[in-house]
Amino acid sequence: MTHEEPRHLLVQARGEQSPLCEPPEGGWWNEDIQSFTVNIPLEDAALALPADLSDALRSWSLSRPPDR
Repeated sequence: MTHEEPRHLLVQARGEQSPLCEPPEGGWWNEDIQSFTVNIPLEDAALALPADLSDALRSWSLSRPPDR
């Protein structure tokens, strides 16, 4: 995926290092949020997130216990 292509992301605290997920490669967004199964590291260069935002998102995500 290039920086110019749109990217659908789900932001959801799941008790993981990163709260960002997307559909599998080649997949496309649909109304079922369960299709967002691929975790995206906050350090992904394509996101270009500032360090303070990455830290805040990580902290927020880890504050919620993982689903069982």
